[in-house]
Amino acid sequence: MRYGDTILHNIMLLQQEKLVEYFENNGYPFASCTTTALINEMYDKLLIELSLIIEIGHYVILERVDADVDGKTKPSVISHLMLFKANSIYRQRNIDRGIRRLNRAGIVSITRQPYPALDTRGKWSIVIGAKDMPATSVSGVLGYADEKLSGDIEFSSRNIAGTGRAASFSVYVSESDREIEIYYREPFIGNVNIAPDIYSSWEKYDSTYSTREHKLGVNFPLSFELDSYIGLVVRRTVPGIAGSAVLHSEEFGLEGGLTYTTLNHPTLPTRGVKISTSITGEYLHRWGSNDTEEIGSNGGASAIMAIPTMMWLSLWFRAAGWGWLKPTIPPESDWEYIGGWQNLRGYRENQFSGCRLVWGTLEPRIIPVQSIHIFPFMDFGSYRDSEKWNTKIGYGAGVEFLYGGGVFSIEYGIGAVSYT
Repeated sequence: MRYGDTILHNIMLLQQEKLVEYFENNGYPFASCTTTALINEMYDKLLIELSLIIEIGHYVILERVDADVDGKTKPSVISHLMLFKANSIYRQRNIDRGIRRLNRAGIVSITRQPYPALDTRGKWSIVIGAKDMPATSVSGVLGYADEKLSGDIEFSSRNIAGTGRAASFSVYVSESDREIEIYYREPFIGNVNIAPDIYSSWEKYDSTYSTREHKLGVNFPLSFELDSYIGLVVRRTVPGIAGSAVLHSEEFGLEGGLTYTTLNHPTLPTRGVKISTSITGEYLHRWGSNDTEEIGSNGGASAIMAIPTMMWLSLWFRAAGWGWLKPTIPPESDWEYIGGWQNLRGYRENQFSGCRLVWGTLEPRIIPVQSIHIFPFMDFGSYRDSEKWNTKIGYGAGVEFLYGGGVFSIEYGIGAVSYT
């Protein structure tokens, strides 16, 4: 404010809030600010002299997180998920971002907002109240299209025995395809926020081929919203019958990725964005009727955006793409699939495959209560086979309900249009 300015109450309050926010983010959580006014009458005018009174309070260095958890989740898990660092200056901004990151993990809910407190040793800690959320679920999907059944079942847990360890096991079965996937993730190592994980899968595609794939990687945060990944991948493909067009192949490579997210819920968000990218470089060795060695690479990206428009409506946009960069047209055993409830509803699970894929969806989500989403949807998917690009469109409606063990979903889709 300058000499001669008109005094507005809301501007004064905003100025006080900015000053308090500054101190809260620089080690003074108990800062307060008030304004006093001295009024003088001179030459038929009122002259007002404003004085800002700032009480900064104690300077706080946080030593630890004191988590009071109603459940099995260990306090060390909460500390790591918040990316808390011992002997750090109190910064309200970082605490808020850490709480949002903790919420996205979906293993505890906050019952008491965090606040700084002195412990019996005279050290400052951040006190948090939390309660375990159901983090283990069993889910299944049954699909029927073109007089053919397909389905899968999955067991998953994000917080095994309160340790933050994650694991999943899934089985998918259709007329031509059989798949098994296993995943395990350690949340951190000692006091370091490095999360190693392992992944294994086995697929048998009728009598054409079978594929085994194994991955070993590490996840590590770059910020409260940005995570990175680097790992090793090994894959082996074996023809199912003699004389098959599919060759024996071995692949070894490195993969890396980045994920940025501000979503406000791990499964049913109403606001925020999540963007993921990945790239893989591999040594490819194929033999049989031909013996070839080459360097291949593939990459992918996905995004989801939830835009709140009203208290009861959120717009979801989702899009993803994947493709081989080199070689241009690899064998079909190295292609990926679209179709089914995860990306192209109205078609059989994994009905279409290609060396490059693009898909997306638009969903206006009606939210009568926080745990229920009702939505129409329109999906599109394009895939590049050995000859050309093909595009499919589907539409329908669904409902998702958040319950203790996870999300219960019912969706009905119709395959509508085909472009080639």
